[in-house]
Amino acid sequence: MTQLFISLEQGFNNDSVIIKVNDKEVFRKDGVTSGLIKSAEKSFVFNLEEGEVTVQVNIPSRNLVDKKQFTIAHDKFLAISLVKQDISPSGIRFIISDESVYDF
Repeated sequence: MTQLFISLEQGFNNDSVIIKVNDKEVFRKDGVTSGLIKSAEKSFVFNLEEGEVTVQVNIPSRNLVDKKQFTIAHDKFLAISLVKQDISPSGIRFIISDESVYDF
């Protein structure tokens, strides 16, 4: 069993956010706004079996959808930001790391 830590980072401004992991909805919240202070409502963790993982992010308030596939064999940290489309064509940026700079 491994853990996936997800943090909603930059670019959110009163947005609706839906996150699915392996086709299961794990997060749904309206009014998500980025800020300088980390809050529990924008960061969460859950257990996963080792193997292939697909994380889908849907921002209905901006008509944005994207997904990221990766393999998880140990704890991973996933930061999700909304960015300009010249940085990421979907407008959603995923950063996956083995280490976190944040306290979850």
